[in-house]
Amino acid sequence: MDIEELLEDEYGDVIKKNSDMFFFQDETKTYVINYWLKAREDNSKLLVISQDFFDDALAEIIVNSVSVISSTDKPLILPITAGKHSSSLFTHIIILPQNYHGYMKSAGIDRGDLYWCIPIFRCEFSGEESVEEFMSMRVHFVPVLDWKRAIRPKVKVYFDNPKTGAGADETRVLVQYLTLLQEVDNLEGVSNGFIELENYKGEVVEILSPVKSEFILILNREDETAMSKDVLKTHLDEFVMS
Repeated sequence: MDIEELLEDEYGDVIKKNSDMFFFQDETKTYVINYWLKAREDNSKLLVISQDFFDDALAEIIVNSVSVISSTDKPLILPITAGKHSSSLFTHIIILPQNYHGYMKSAGIDRGDLYWCIPIFRCEFSGEESVEEFMSMRVHFVPVLDWKRAIRPKVKVYFDNPKTGAGADETRVLVQYLTLLQEVDNLEGVSNGFIELENYKGEVVEILSPVKSEFILILNREDETAMSKDVLKTHLDEFVMS
């Protein structure tokens, strides 16, 4: 059986967008999952998925931006190069091999060269995520099937706040960016507390607040700058998203 027949057996109606691109859906009572599958001449298959939101044009841009895939077991991040999209601000694609997802397992399709292509904002993933870390980020931090999501920058923290009793050890934990900003608020005036923040590039800054209404941002472990909370948050926005 060819790919189209296998998809029809598993999903029912399949729309052939062009000679090598198929569209199909999985509907439940609460949501609709949209799938686009491109079968390429090199035998690789590119899978694009969204929940509820349908956008043929963006799906085409995603698959057409994928060049040669060099890795078969680790994520690959590429810029979106096939063209601009009127309503999407996504800048990159993270390409995941079959060991990072379970899609198409029951469709009878060879998954060895099946790659899930996700539109992302560059700051959402480093590209160095293990299978376990990606699964956790997908569930708790970045709703990758939501093509209308706000930016969810990857943030890891090591911090201690003796006043609140909150903290995380030096191995650093993933947190939502809004959670980090709340911890910055909580740190204000706590002279014996600190926050170390790691962005998606692996860069680290440290935040101190020796007195009320004053924060110190430390770059490269040595460059210290005192600033207000509002100025600090502007610097943090740039640090985690740029």
